[in-house]
Amino acid sequence: MGDDNEVKFDYAKLNEVVQTKLRETDEQQEIAVAGDANEERLSDVEQRLDVEVMRTAGRVEILRSQRVCGDHPRSTEKSNNNGGYEQLPGR
Repeated sequence: MGDDNEVKFDYAKLNEVVQTKLRETDEQQEIAVAGDANEERLSDVEQRLDVEVMRTAGRVEILRSQRVCGDHPRSTEKSNNNGGYEQLPGR
């Protein structure tokens, strides 16, 4: 007999979210390594990952990133330094 209050967990969605976070983390690490290496490599990574970064005091920060989310058109977003992104105004 099934419980009417049983929670059905969407493992496919969980896997999608985990894979997205892992990919974003890998991209951030690649940007940091490229930023430490040299300006030319950093520029190459920016173009390949479609991001804009800023180097300040030896630290590389993602300024914007083109992300495609579901059926939404591409939007320009800014890293909020908490592992997420927030929409930049006027873009």
